[in-house]
Amino acid sequence: MARNREYETDDGMRIAPLSALSDLEVAEGYPDIRGWRVDSADGQEVGKVHELLIDIDNMRTRYLDVRLTPAIAATPGDRDVLVPIGAAHIEDGHDVVRVPLTAERVGLL
Repeated sequence: MARNREYETDDGMRIAPLSALSDLEVAEGYPDIRGWRVDSADGQEVGKVHELLIDIDNMRTRYLDVRLTPAIAATPGDRDVLVPIGAAHIEDGHDVVRVPLTAERVGLL
């Protein structure tokens, strides 16, 4: 595993981007949602799933790294926010991930 891209959360969880873990991939039967559109609870596109952050010790996706659209980010350049995977609703047939926050609230994360 690529240890140089590993991070530790305040509660001691070791996480790393899936792309940095060359020996791991999305489990068979589950969609790879990287690149999928992310919509807010009020139906606005707020960004795209940029990366999946993996709990290394439990081998589970814990967070979505969402790259915000320029309108939502309200700052020049790329701006990413983390969304807990448990808060996201994946619409497999539509390649969309919905988060339970309004677009305005996502922009404040």
